[in-house]
Amino acid sequence: MRKLLGALLLAVAAACNDSTGPGSGTLSGSYQLRTANGVVVPGIASQDVSGVYEVLRGRIVLRSDFSFVDSLSDRFTPTGGAAQPRIDVRIGTYVQTGNNVTLSFNSSTGLVSYSLTWIDPNTLAYAEPELSLIYAK
Repeated sequence: MRKLLGALLLAVAAACNDSTGPGSGTLSGSYQLRTANGVVVPGIASQDVSGVYEVLRGRIVLRSDFSFVDSLSDRFTPTGGAAQPRIDVRIGTYVQTGNNVTLSFNSSTGLVSYSLTWIDPNTLAYAEPELSLIYAK
């Protein structure tokens, strides 16, 4: 009985240890930006005395060959000034370690990396002090 219980506990522990990420999903795929700072996109992600920051749309495509394309369209309108639209496109490679996904791309200043969290098989999250983004397949 003890051997059976030990084998059962070992099997449960092995099943709970998943180095590939959450659930049984596949990380690769197209993720649409759904919210910015908790606001449905397109929407105002932040506003203060300096102006209004709007996130208009975004998408991250993670390919099975570990390459990616990350695009974000946003707009900042300074108080009393004209809107400043921007489209940011990043192309590079990614590495997955558990539920952490690190994206790296070359910029004019060298290699830049940033991390996303793989929340579940269909959701990615990005967070920094002033901005949080949620993407979903």
